[in-house]
Amino acid sequence: MPELPDIEIYVERLNDKLQGQPLQSIRLPSPFFLRTVEPPLARFEQRSLVEVRRMGKRILFDFGDELYLLVHLMVLGRFHWRK
Repeated sequence: MPELPDIEIYVERLNDKLQGQPLQSIRLPSPFFLRTVEPPLARFEQRSLVEVRRMGKRILFDFGDELYLLVHLMVLGRFHWRK
């Protein structure tokens, strides 16, 4: 699991790359990755990312209007980027 300095670097880089960008789609490789179904994931699509910040060891994606995605990196602690 990444430690807090690693999480801070993730948050900084994610803000640099993604802030203001619209979310095109969400793909979950397994239903076990989702902890809630309210609001439905479709509400996030095409919304612009307002800010990324840290909440403990979790990464919070703020899409405005009280729409948030909260990510815990678990044991592997990494994102995969695709063009």
